[in-house]
Amino acid sequence: MTELEIQRALSLLVTLPCDLAAGRDACCRALELLQGVGLSDEELRSWQSVLTEALNNALTHVQADGRAYPIRLDVTATDEFVEARVNDHTPGFELPERIELPAQDSEHGRGLFIMKSFTDAIAYQRGRDGNCLVLRRARRRPGPLPGAN
Repeated sequence: MTELEIQRALSLLVTLPCDLAAGRDACCRALELLQGVGLSDEELRSWQSVLTEALNNALTHVQADGRAYPIRLDVTATDEFVEARVNDHTPGFELPERIELPAQDSEHGRGLFIMKSFTDAIAYQRGRDGNCLVLRRARRRPGPLPGAN
């Protein structure tokens, strides 16, 4: 039998309506959490870009029947990594195996490229009752969370 591995984490869960202003507020709240756990300015800027793109995609691609359902942002920070999950009620999409920068004249497609560029891992799960975008990045300076014993 393997031993349990227990890791302390700080998490923030924000449920927001399908509204761009609420998306900006949710992003700001998440960045406050990440600043509080000691992420560098570079990491904070990266997460700001990632979360802004993720939330904007969820908010702009939702259709009329999905607007009645909230979007959920769940950000978790551990000693070693930060993970963000965005649950939405859009029609969803197929995450390409390779995410490349779209053509310069393309009006869409940069969001995934930005998210992939600033994270170590990206996954997308489509479901009947909603979808979940998962973004993870190792902390550049791993260390105990504030107040950890």
